[in-house]
Amino acid sequence: FLKEYGRDVDMISIDTESTNFELFCLIPDWFLERLKFICIEHDMYQQNIVEMLSPYGFKELHRNGENILLCK
Repeated sequence: FLKEYGRDVDMISIDTESTNFELFCLIPDWFLERLKFICIEHDMYQQNIVEMLSPYGFKELHRNGENILLCK
């Protein structure tokens, strides 16, 4: 999907019911570099997500019991 459409996308929302973090970990570097906003159902991996995205310039905007929002 990202190979086909990823160059036209600058925001993504991930909500795949208990596989969110695993899917997030599969996102390629080139996509994270151009991405500007991400919303992800964190499955209690909030800190891992923040740490993995910070090298790409992401900052946390909001967090609740289910989701975390980050942007550049």
